[in-house]
Amino acid sequence: MAEFVVSKAMVEHVFVDVYSSKPHPWIRAVSTVLASLECQSPDREALIRCQLLADNELDDDTRDQVVLNAANQVVETLRPMLPTSFLRDEFANTL
Repeated sequence: MAEFVVSKAMVEHVFVDVYSSKPHPWIRAVSTVLASLECQSPDREALIRCQLLADNELDDDTRDQVVLNAANQVVETLRPMLPTSFLRDEFANTL
C-alpha cells in the first residue's frame, strides 16, 4: 500500500506537465489537453509543451514546494499506519 501512496503522490505532484507551488485543477486540464494533442498533432503538442516549459521555469522555491506537497500527501495518507508520533515525524523527515 505504501508504494501505491508514494507512486500516486509522485504522479500528482512531480510527473506533471506544468509545476505549481499549489495544486491547481487547471494542471490536470493542461495534461489532458497535451495528451489529446499528442495523439492528434504531435508537432503542435511539442510546440505547446516547449512554450509552457519556457514560460513556467521551475525555480528553487517552487521545486521545494512541489516536493513538500508530495511528501505531505504521503504522510497524511499513511499516518494511521505509523504507530507513534516519533515514527511519523521520522518518516516525514525521511521523505
